[in-house]
Formats: sequence, C-alpha cells, structure tokens
Amino acid sequence: MITIGSDDAAERAAGAVVEVAVIAPPEKFAAASDDPTRFDWMMDANRLHVYRESWATEASGRVERLMRHSLEQYLEREAASVADEICQEAFGITLPELMNDLGDADEEQLSTEPLNRPQTFGVRRLAENERIQLFAQMSQDWQSVLSNSSKFDFEINDDIESGGRRVRRLVDCCKSHRVAISVTTALVTAAVVGGCSFYGRYLSDHKRPSGHGITADTLAELRAPEDICGATWNDTALRFARPVSQDSWREAGWCNGYSGKLVCGTEKTLQTLMKIAMIPNAGEVIVPRGLRCYNFQMPSPYDLPTVWEAVAQYDTPERCAVVCDTIWTRRQHMGRYIAKRFGIPLTGMDLTKLDEEVLRRFTLDTNCSRSAPDINPDPQCNCAIGILGCYVRDPRDKEIQWGDLLDFNTNQYTLSRHVSNFNHDGYNVSNCIFDCYQKQDTSGSRT
Repeated sequence: MITIGSDDAAERAAGAVVEVAVIAPPEKFAAASDDPTRFDWMMDANRLHVYRESWATEASGRVERLMRHSLEQYLEREAASVADEICQEAFGITLPELMNDLGDADEEQLSTEPLNRPQTFGVRRLAENERIQLFAQMSQDWQSVLSNSSKFDFEINDDIESGGRRVRRLVDCCKSHRVAISVTTALVTAAVVGGCSFYGRYLSDHKRPSGHGITADTLAELRAPEDICGATWNDTALRFARPVSQDSWREAGWCNGYSGKLVCGTEKTLQTLMKIAMIPNAGEVIVPRGLRCYNFQMPSPYDLPTVWEAVAQYDTPERCAVVCDTIWTRRQHMGRYIAKRFGIPLTGMDLTKLDEEVLRRFTLDTNCSRSAPDINPDPQCNCAIGILGCYVRDPRDKEIQWGDLLDFNTNQYTLSRHVSNFNHDGYNVSNCIFDCYQKQDTSGSRT
C-alpha cells in the first residue's frame, strides 16, 4: 500500500492523502526504501487501485482528482479499451467518465499545475484486513498475488514514511513470486502505466511526400481513438468550430505554439455535443457517430495547417474545432516520445519537466543549432533529434508562434519542409530557432 498526497506537508496532515494498493516489481519498492517519493505511482506500478475504505474526506477527494488528471494525461492517446480497463481498475470508472469528471474549471486549472502533481509519501505492507478486502473485490490475477504475499509475516515497523522509519523486509512479499507479477503485468499491458506508447506510430517508415503535404495513411496515424476523441471536446472549442475548407485554418484559433487536436464532425454531430455540454453533470458521454480527432504539432513534424488541409482533403468533415494541449501535456508527450524512441528509462526523472530531463541525455550540437529567418541546406548536419520553431507574421502583420515541430535523424532544412507557412501567401517568417541534439555515449561525449 502506498500513500499519495499533496506536496504541501500541512495539507497532508489535514488529510490530503489517498491510499493506493499497487503491484510493482520488488526492486521498485527497494529503491524507495530511503525516500518514498522515489516510488513513482504511475511509472513504477504495474497495477494500481485506489483504496477508498480508509480515506473519504474532501481533502482526499481532491488528491484523487489530481491523480485522475495525471493518469488521464498518460492514457489519452492509448487504445480506448486498454485505457478504460486501467481506469476501471484504478478508480472504478472508464476513461471518458474520468475526463468528463474533470470538467470543473477550478479543479482542472489546479490539476494542470505541475507543482501540484501528487507524489508518493508513504509505502507500507498491506494490513490483513486490507488484504481480505482487496481479495474480495479485485480480479483473479490480483487475488493470486494477494494470496502469495499473505504467506509472509508483516511487522508494524516495516512501514516507510518520508523522513521516518526504514523498511527491513519491504519486498519479501513478492520476491518469490516474480512470475505472478509478470503475468498480471501482461494482462493489462504494463507499458501503459509504466511508460505509455503515446506516439510510437508517428514516425513509421512510410515514405513522406515532398513539400509539406501528408498522405492519407499519415493522417490516419494522427487520428485519435474515437472514445478518447469523444472525451476531448469541450463546449468552448465547439462554439468556435469552423466550416472546413482547404484554407479555413486561417480563421481557426491558434494555440500559441502549443500542440493540440482538431475535433471534427458533421453539423449534426457537433450540435449534439453542444447540447450535452450544456447539461450539468451529464455523466458518461455517448459519442455521436462521425466525430473524429486529429493530433497536430509536437511531438510530430506536422503543424496545424498541414493536418487541417489533409483532413479537408481526405476525410471531408463539415466543421472542425481546435482544442489546445496544456503545457503539462506537451511536456509529457515530448519527453515520453523521445524516451520511447531511444529506450531511455524514466525512473527517477522529474515528471513535471520530463522533456528537459530526457533532453539532458543528449548534447546540444551548437554547430548545427541556429536562430535565423533564412533556412539554407545543411547536408553536413544530421541531428539525432531536431526541434524547429518559427515565428511568423500573418497577413495582418501580427506575429504568431507557429509552433515547435520535432523529428529524428534530421536537420534544419529537412524539418523546415514541414513548416507549412513557407508555402502560404501572406505569411512571412520573422525568425526560426532550430535545436540539434546528438546522442551521448556512456562517458557523456557526443556520438
């Protein structure tokens, strides 16, 4: 059992904590023996379940909402069936229900603040009554681990508390049963909770066309699962949904350089969603047919106009709205995307700055990184990671941040072909910033 709570010690003392039953590899518990905050409840746990029998206060409910928001960010691009199974086991609700529950503006603003992300502050063995309770309500694979762990003696002094007692035999309960843990991990896809595969499909080996256009196959890879899409929309965005044409992206709202989604559908579909949005506490959203979402920008190399034009060309919806990602979502997606590509473990990293933490594993190539309005061929540069962000003046001479694009094994000139403003009249580049990162060997030198 782990205790998750607010960063604020006074809030934790006032009850801002939640107890969570977890299944995790023994070495994860051992690594937290000196400091429980080193146990990351999303990254290190293969299975988790909020144990509400002990905590039922308003303060604990707030912590659980923060947990829900954090997990939602991890699962939003995962297959709907897998995400639903994880959310059901953790919180007793599906992912669309979870996302709908996070609609309160004040709570959502609070939960997207990285500094408020809840952490693990206590790790202890299950009490016998807790084991019995969990055995009665959890699935058979949980019961197998619970039965095996009950064979060991538990001592009251085996608890770990932040800044408190040291665990002597914390991992004994599972040390002899790695097979059971491996089985349960496979059943719910441990990669989702222990490192989600958000963007594994973005840069497949399909052949890209020249210029900034994308193929129908690439657009399909950028499409979010329907169930996730149904939980993504919000009434504010839909009120500003634009009729779809090849160039109607010019009238759409920009995300100030952030990534986001296009939420598209027929007039009837969007009207149905608008009606649902006006119902207080509508509960689970029944997604109307014809609703589709498409991811644009970081960490893919495709910007908003490129995706919008492809949607208009291949899928021909009647209207599309822009829903912007939060900075927290952007940092999570970018960090996880790069980590997955290069096989970088995320254990011990500061998840509030995951993109920065992952990029520290690389060296900034100052010879190939530059800031200039002109982009020229640079065949001598081949960057393991390339990030290009441009500032553009629109036809009204207003400067906008076009947004960062990311690709692998690239250079500034190659990546600039995906910056669609170079192909649109009336949009002039005022400056582009390109960061080139190279891999490091174990000694820290560039490879």
